[in-house]
Amino acid sequence: KGEMWGGCHHLGTLFRDGLGVEKNAELALEYHEKGCSGGTAEACASAGVMLQRGLGVAQDLKRALPLLKQGCMGGNKIACSAARTIEQNP
Repeated sequence: KGEMWGGCHHLGTLFRDGLGVEKNAELALEYHEKGCSGGTAEACASAGVMLQRGLGVAQDLKRALPLLKQGCMGGNKIACSAARTIEQNP
C-alpha cells in the first residue's frame, strides 16, 4: 500500500518537472496531494512547497501549511522548514 502512495508522489514529480510527460503543475499537485493523503512525507512536502511558493499553481498558504505540517510530522525536514517560514511570516 505504501508503494502506491509513493508512486503518486513519483508521478507528481514527473508532471511537475515534465520528465517524460508534458509539464502540468495542476496534475502534479493532485498526485502529490494523493501521495500525502497516503502518508508519504515527501509528497506532502512537494505539494506544500508548490502551494507555498506558487510554483505553477496559485499561491495558497492556508492550504500549504497543513500539508507541510503533515510532511514534517513524517520526518521531512524541507516540510518542517517551509512550515516554520509560513508560521513566522503569516
